[in-house]
Amino acid sequence: MLPFEARRGEAHDVWTFLRLGRSVSRNEQAVMWSAELYLHNNMNSEDRYMVEDATATMFPRQPAAQRLAEELQRVGVDRFVSPEYKPGRVRHIVLFRYKSTVTDVERANITHRFLALRNSLRNDSVYIASIETGIQNGGEQLDQGLDQAFLVTFRSEGDRNYYVGRPLVQDAQFFDPQHEAFKAFVAPFLAPSGVVVFDYSVVAQSE
Repeated sequence: MLPFEARRGEAHDVWTFLRLGRSVSRNEQAVMWSAELYLHNNMNSEDRYMVEDATATMFPRQPAAQRLAEELQRVGVDRFVSPEYKPGRVRHIVLFRYKSTVTDVERANITHRFLALRNSLRNDSVYIASIETGIQNGGEQLDQGLDQAFLVTFRSEGDRNYYVGRPLVQDAQFFDPQHEAFKAFVAPFLAPSGVVVFDYSVVAQSE
């Protein structure tokens, strides 16, 4: 096998692991980086996109919102929100900082409504893998005043894209109406800049 073909195969193997949500070792990460460097000047545009997209999954070189907006334009909204689009575990972390006037009863109602999103249906089927929540209870004093965390897990980036919807996906037929309604419901209870969202695809883990 020619060096180019060998490197292309190595890159494709690691790319497949990433897309399936399989953990990759440090050695496999090194293979990915080496393959990208070698192939960058020796491949057609389709191969280059495959390698660069796989590496960007682990170490993106541009803001995620910008990258996703470009991705949406490139693949189209139908594919972007498809359950089969980029399969693998995706975590969606949401952190809330409430207004000081929010009562315990109101917080309990917010929690109930957020957890109820787990039952949102897509084509008559539940599409969210799980939702969990908890109150900040650490002593590091690095919580920036945030009160509560929610962790939403999806089986693909497509499901995550369908759930998140706006501002990326504007057409209401391509995002979850229940989540959109929840965003409008919870907004009055949040302090200024009182929400932090952080998403990631699980590409490596240690057990």
